[in-house]
Amino acid sequence: MFDNWLRSGDSLVLLDGLDEISNTEERKEVCRWIDGAWSGFSKARFVVTSRATGYRKEEGIELDADHERADVQDFTPQQQERFLRSWFTAAFLGEPREEGADDVEWERKQRADAEERTTTMIAHLNEEKNKGLRQLAAIPMMLQIMAILWKDRDYIPENRLKLYEASLDYLLEFRDKRRNIKPLLSAPHARQVLAPVSLWMQATLEKDEAPRAEMLTAMQTWLDTLNTRATPPDAALFCDFLVKRAGLLVESGGKEYLFRHKSFREYLAGVQLKEDRPYEQLQTLVTHFGEDWWTEPLRFFIASVDAGVFDAFMEKLFNSPQSEAMTTPHQLLLQTIIEEAKGQKVDALCTKLLDPATTESRQRVILDCLKTINKTAALNPLEQFRTLKLAKNKEVASRAEEVILALGGLALVAEPEELRSGKIKSYRNPNEEYAEYILIPGGSYLYSVTEKVEHTENLFVAKYPVTNKLYRTFIVSLQSTAPVKSQFTAELTRIAEENFWGPGFGDYLREGKNDLAALLR
Repeated sequence: MFDNWLRSGDSLVLLDGLDEISNTEERKEVCRWIDGAWSGFSKARFVVTSRATGYRKEEGIELDADHERADVQDFTPQQQERFLRSWFTAAFLGEPREEGADDVEWERKQRADAEERTTTMIAHLNEEKNKGLRQLAAIPMMLQIMAILWKDRDYIPENRLKLYEASLDYLLEFRDKRRNIKPLLSAPHARQVLAPVSLWMQATLEKDEAPRAEMLTAMQTWLDTLNTRATPPDAALFCDFLVKRAGLLVESGGKEYLFRHKSFREYLAGVQLKEDRPYEQLQTLVTHFGEDWWTEPLRFFIASVDAGVFDAFMEKLFNSPQSEAMTTPHQLLLQTIIEEAKGQKVDALCTKLLDPATTESRQRVILDCLKTINKTAALNPLEQFRTLKLAKNKEVASRAEEVILALGGLALVAEPEELRSGKIKSYRNPNEEYAEYILIPGGSYLYSVTEKVEHTENLFVAKYPVTNKLYRTFIVSLQSTAPVKSQFTAELTRIAEENFWGPGFGDYLREGKNDLAALLR
């Protein structure tokens, strides 16, 4: 029957996973078999799939038969979303139906579940803090692994650390187990070797590529430490597995090894920093704070250590030159590692804030850190900071008030006599969500281009952040007033939504729409 099919000219023969044949000689033999089958059944069409690492001409693993080759390229963001929507839809529609379920309703629910998973995953990848995940998602294999984790385990890893851990487990062990292939080493044992080797590349070699001989020596050192029932493989066999099966390493011209995806090496190096006497690693991390080469290992390190190590890192950082006059990228990095931290303590930050010798620039950054951490343990130190008037300038004092309010503390409320005296430069109004009012000393000022107003009393002007939500509340309140106002409200709504205080809004007012101007006032 197969003979008739293959000779008929209507046959498509799919041979999936050439790379899954771990033995090199057997893979060469399969290639020769495919060549023979193709020439013997010339009317049939053969399709052979393999990862790039499994089809290696330099090792004699190739097809001699005339063929066309297609390589899967990285996904664009649009292709990622398209793939996920198609994948989840197919996966959910492929599930068995509940007995007695209405077919139409069941399909509707499955499609809705697929769309929800797609939307959630895309939103997660688009978050600024998940830049590393977005880079991985461009790789079709990695995006499929992420989709499998979303689907099979019914959860979204809450951080990059757990996603990398789950992805490595899948590549090193679970993918082969699903195909009934015995892995060379369990995933935990493989990581016991890969993590210290990654840190060696990070801190000693300071390169993404490792000479083949040096890599084999480093691998063998850690393979010899494993306590396994079976004898661990030698370094050459293990590296061969990492290249051809797991796809974690790439061998460059037989001279060097490098990680196929740099972020896996950075993840493993960061985790090893935690395992290898973490308190002793802090000085290195602080010294290199803000350097691109160390950014990702630092993030993975902080994400894996406890609150005690986090606190010690903050103490070293704010006692170091690196924390003086931080650039914007450095401050963003600091906010990121705080958000990703496994555990957080504020002791070191508060101690540094209350130190009279702490500079103005450090005070500002520390206050931002305390606001991001958002723990009430910082309230008492912050109130001491306010009472002792340790702020180096008005801006720092105002920022401290904002943090106190954000943490649920009480704002300073001025007495009427103090306001009239002009001695208080700013105060918080408890009737307006503690908006800060700033003193404009009495005198004369220009009210408009054409009108000058004499003013002898002190004037307080609010520095009040207006959010989209608050502005929408204002618009809704206007819609319940007289009809003559509603037409201006509708126009105001349109302009606000299109520009939100952009040039178009100002032009509208300057054109003489006095009713609208009055309405706004």
